[in-house]
Amino acid sequence: MQTEVLRGDSGSPANPKDFREYVGVNVALARNTRQPEYIAFYVDPRATQGQGIFVAFAKATRDGNSWKMALDDTGAIKVPFTSCGRLGCMARIPAGLEVEPSTKKRVDLLNKFLNSDAVLVLYTRGKRAYRTMIPLASFQQDYKHVMTIDMTSSQPAHAH
Repeated sequence: MQTEVLRGDSGSPANPKDFREYVGVNVALARNTRQPEYIAFYVDPRATQGQGIFVAFAKATRDGNSWKMALDDTGAIKVPFTSCGRLGCMARIPAGLEVEPSTKKRVDLLNKFLNSDAVLVLYTRGKRAYRTMIPLASFQQDYKHVMTIDMTSSQPAHAH
């Protein structure tokens, strides 16, 4: 399952015609275990390679007559890039489990994807930070479909 969104404004508008301006997320599920083989984040190939990315999850909460996004208790997780090339930089997390640096606890990212309203991805390019919020409602809907239809059929899963 995968999605791509145009990066957040971050002080300068993104160019929708430039493929490097998109942030992508790819969740590869193993048919036999129904668990992630990996979760990968893709960002601009010009990202500062030594920094990796920061990933955080948020839920919408009611604030009087409006809504606000609140980060979950885990906070931001730093994930190093596993590769960078002409098309982008990738931070790939095997089995969808990452170790949260301050507590050293393993974080189940699939659980976060299924129980949060958005994932926030931050990377730097030079001295500028780029922040992008990716809503998770469509991922959650696609995940239910994959689990009930694609993972139970004998046919190969179709791409989402």
